[in-house]
Amino acid sequence: PKRYNGKWYSSLFTHYYPVDWDADQRSLEAHYRIPPTWDDELDEIVEGLEELIITDTSFKEPECEHEWCSMKNTIKSKSPEDLVFGQVVSADGKIKSLGLDSEDEL
Repeated sequence: PKRYNGKWYSSLFTHYYPVDWDADQRSLEAHYRIPPTWDDELDEIVEGLEELIITDTSFKEPECEHEWCSMKNTIKSKSPEDLVFGQVVSADGKIKSLGLDSEDEL
């Protein structure tokens, strides 16, 4: 994540679960997986951890470039100029089709 400065932005999120996923058990997992102490503040600063600021649903680490330290080791890429509607750039940098013929299919 970083400050956006442009005309268009898009995010694609894929949610899935295994065929044999127990939906009832999943509900309980969500209830118990987060420990009750998750939002306790540390009494002291831990060496090697960057400062984290939480505002509503936003997180930022002001000491790091783009205010997000995890950006340090990411793979950066730029969309090719010849990318057209219905195409995406995969993680390996190849242009792939989403199989859409027109925006009407969305």
